[in-house]
Amino acid sequence: MNIFVTGMSGVGKSTLCNYLKQLKYNAFDLDDIPGLCELYHPNGERVRADEKRTELNMLETDYLCDTKALSEHIGSHKGQTFYFGYVDNFSEVARKFEQIILLTVTPEENKRRMSIRTTTDFAKDEKTQNELLAFKDEWESLVRKHNAIVIDASKDTAELANKMLGVLDIETNN
Repeated sequence: MNIFVTGMSGVGKSTLCNYLKQLKYNAFDLDDIPGLCELYHPNGERVRADEKRTELNMLETDYLCDTKALSEHIGSHKGQTFYFGYVDNFSEVARKFEQIILLTVTPEENKRRMSIRTTTDFAKDEKTQNELLAFKDEWESLVRKHNAIVIDASKDTAELANKMLGVLDIETNN
């Protein structure tokens, strides 16, 4: 079974992905697969690596996943596999998975986590945080329409992993 774990920036996707890897599950962060996801300007031009993302309006850009490359990556892995990420072409990506998990926390907790995160510098600035949170309800509503299992991600990582694996009826490796 292929499982897509998603949620707004700062809910703990990368942390949970890394935790599952430590437990020897097949787990991949979409951001860590070279060339899979790219940020685009409204005119369709890819955001260059040297552009300062803090100067961009996140509501006007699109973070898109190459679904053909994703299908190839999925096809190269056997058994139960977790993919973690946020993408603006979610509906297209969701079709590649048997199960969707939506991790969610309160807007206040989202903002706090984005401010102190260590896995990336993305959205550590208040401007970007506010732009992302302005879109939170709308985006999470879209994910729910894809029969996502919604999980409160405010727990510690081990507890969150056990909750998610339990909901999916997957035996824990710990």
